[in-house]
Amino acid sequence: MKRKSLILLPAILAILLAGCAKAETTVKESPKPQEKKPVEIKNDPNVFPIYSDVYSGGLEVEFSHLESKPSAKVRVYIWEGTCSVKKVDEDPFAGNECLSIVAKVGTWFGFGFHKVNPGSQNMEGFEKGHLKFAIKAAPGAGDVKVLIKHSYSTESWLNLDDYGFKADNQWHQISIPLSDFIPAVNFKDVNIFFGMAQGKKFVPGSKYWLDEIYWTKD
Repeated sequence: MKRKSLILLPAILAILLAGCAKAETTVKESPKPQEKKPVEIKNDPNVFPIYSDVYSGGLEVEFSHLESKPSAKVRVYIWEGTCSVKKVDEDPFAGNECLSIVAKVGTWFGFGFHKVNPGSQNMEGFEKGHLKFAIKAAPGAGDVKVLIKHSYSTESWLNLDDYGFKADNQWHQISIPLSDFIPAVNFKDVNIFFGMAQGKKFVPGSKYWLDEIYWTKD
C-alpha cells in the first residue's frame, strides 16, 4: 500500500503543478492608461477651428450622442443613425485624439457639425479661404463627399476624389478652396460648418478617421 502511494505521489504533484502553471498564465495586468503628450496650442485669427487639438478660438462643441453641453454652440449630429462617431486616442494626425467614423449597414451614412444656439453663423471674411482637415480611410472604404450648409436650406457638396482622398490607411491633409463649393456658399448664414457622407460608392462598415478640421481665411 505504501509502495502504491509512493508511485502515485509524483503523478499527483505533476497535476498540481500543471494546474498552478495554467492558473498563472491566465493572470493579466490591467493596461496602463496612455499618457497624453503636451500640445502646443496655436492662436491664429485667420483660423476658425471646428474640431482641433491644436488651434484655439473655436466654438464649444457637443457630441450629442456622447455628452450633454447645454452651452455648446456647435452640435455633432449623426444623420438617421447611419454611422458611429467617437473620439479615440489611437494615432491622431495632431494633438492627442481624433475622430473615428464607421459606416453602418444600409445604403448611406452621414454626420455633420451643426451650428446651434443660434442656428447660423456669419462667416464673412472667409470667402477666399479654405476648408482644411486630415482624413484617413481603411483600405476598401467607400469614397466620400463633404458638405457646407447655408441659408438654412442650401447644401453645397464636393466629392473628395480630386482633393487627395485615398483609402490607404494613411493620413492625408485635405485643403479645399471654399470658393469651390457649388452652389456658392452664403457666408453670412452658415448652418453646417462641415458634414461628411458617402460619395459615389458606399461600402457598409467603411472606417474613417478625421482630425484637425478648420476654416482658414487664406
